[in-house]
Amino acid sequence: MLKDLSADQILSLAFIGSLFGGVAHNINTPLSSIVGRMELLEMRLAKIHPAAGDEASHAELQKCHHDLDVIGQSCSRIDDTLKNCIRTTQAVLKNQTAELQLDMLLKSVLAFLNADMEFKHQTQKAYEFQENIPSITADPVSFSLTFLELLYNTRCAMLNAPEKRLTVAMSVADGCIAICFRDTGCGIAPHSRQELLDLLHKPFTDGSELSRETGLQRVGRLMQPYAATFDIQSTPGDTLFRLCIPLEQTRR
Repeated sequence: MLKDLSADQILSLAFIGSLFGGVAHNINTPLSSIVGRMELLEMRLAKIHPAAGDEASHAELQKCHHDLDVIGQSCSRIDDTLKNCIRTTQAVLKNQTAELQLDMLLKSVLAFLNADMEFKHQTQKAYEFQENIPSITADPVSFSLTFLELLYNTRCAMLNAPEKRLTVAMSVADGCIAICFRDTGCGIAPHSRQELLDLLHKPFTDGSELSRETGLQRVGRLMQPYAATFDIQSTPGDTLFRLCIPLEQTRR
């Protein structure tokens, strides 16, 4: 995902990301003021009662209430976006094993990707999450990066697709949490599919090749401690990538 950036650019992005908590705070302060003023205006408007028969004034008052509702909804979206970014940043900065809800983490990553205008506006999305996904003990950074890499791959595969449609699903079956990413991209040839699976399942021994690893190699390395397995099914216009996490490996 960062393969086209230099080491200096990656370090700069990391530094900017580390400051995001303060940036979010600086945005949240005036946002709170806007919300407070909006609520005061609503209270004042509630005291205004147009004279009977004054249809023009009544219509203008209704427009004011509608505009305040729109402002309130926009403020709520900004607040949700800030909170999501803060949660994501804090998870990365902690960089330690914790009790983790994979469904909530993946939903957070998907919401975060709405900052990509192509993903937000030009990709049809369907999310299918089974209820009551059990929590696991894991490193949130490893799973955040894994989800980002896999979603980035779907985005690249669909760049020239006539229809961009992404389906993300999570369920529990046979003692595993299964996470599926399905896209309508260019597809993967059978021989390339096997090469990718071999790469994903290749044991990681040391850090000597970290500087040269590809995105999928990184996914394989990050998921190795959890005994993850992978499966890829693909034809042009329909590719399904399946990641399975055995629950017994994540309850330590």
